[in-house]
Amino acid sequence: MDTIHVAFCVHDENGDYIQHTAVAMTSVFCNTKSLVRIHMIHDDTLRISQKEILNALVREYHQTIEYHQVDKKIFTDIAMKLKYATQRNFSIGTLFRLAITDILSIDKVIYLDSDIIVNQDIQALWSIDSSDFYIAAVRDL
Repeated sequence: MDTIHVAFCVHDENGDYIQHTAVAMTSVFCNTKSLVRIHMIHDDTLRISQKEILNALVREYHQTIEYHQVDKKIFTDIAMKLKYATQRNFSIGTLFRLAITDILSIDKVIYLDSDIIVNQDIQALWSIDSSDFYIAAVRDL
């Protein structure tokens, strides 16, 4: 059985954002029959206690998780430049997704925002042939 790779990006200054990521992960696990490997791209705001909660969740559903810590200073600088150029705020964690291909050594990954609920088996999404494309995306309406 093919392992489905799913990435989440987390910058959790207040310590309350990871609960949303855990809910999104649970919805993936509950609705997907295949093996899922979570790739948690995070900075130093992800606490050990939060990792323990995520590890327990992953074990409960017999799935796997890998943690990939990034240097938030790089992304803080980018966020400041974008704010200056666009007059909009950009979350540091939102920008982590820009480095997914540099961080992960895999051919394919599904990136999910932490504020979603997956209500179908993501195998259908994983099975879409995207080999002719560098990236495939869905518009956020």
